[in-house]
Amino acid sequence: MSALKFNSEGKKLKILNLVISEDLINGIYDKNLDNSDRKTLQNDLIKIFPLILATSFVIEDKDSNIEKYEYLLSQSIVRNMKKVGIDGVAYLSMRTDGCSRHSHGVNLAIPMLDDGKSGEYSYLYKYISCTKPVKMDECIQTYEYNKKSYVNKFYPEYLLDIVKDECAKILYEDKHVFYGNTLFSKFDDYLWNQQFYDTKYLVE
Repeated sequence: MSALKFNSEGKKLKILNLVISEDLINGIYDKNLDNSDRKTLQNDLIKIFPLILATSFVIEDKDSNIEKYEYLLSQSIVRNMKKVGIDGVAYLSMRTDGCSRHSHGVNLAIPMLDDGKSGEYSYLYKYISCTKPVKMDECIQTYEYNKKSYVNKFYPEYLLDIVKDECAKILYEDKHVFYGNTLFSKFDDYLWNQQFYDTKYLVE
């Protein structure tokens, strides 16, 4: 596995943010915003919220859902992204439940919209830096981590006692466990502390 992150050019990509919850809209607060700015931001989030609802449902009757109706709107968004200047979409996984989606279940889809005639790789490699691939069981137990991954930094274990923050838990082997106590969490930190290489230099 490797860790990926956007380089300076990749940070300029335009991402449609469908990771907006009702709690965020109702409770949004920034001490640097005055009331008018806060209201404007809330209104902008409310405008896009119906789209989030429309792309976040699951049809339970799998046998009769031959057409995969829950994906029709999502597929339409992807088909029309290039026309409106959007490079990708961030969305919540439906394979996690409740607020844990916002900490552990955010997906990012960036379609390769080029036709592949210009070279062996999609143009997206120019926007990404990555670490060298390693096996998951490689030296992670004894490694000293200087930097923490996003989830491990902002969802520490003490939150469970202070605010009963269930967002720090995942369903693992049929139990709700603190993510920071899993092997995956340690591997996140291990990868994040490795050297990142600009993919464009590796390819070219």
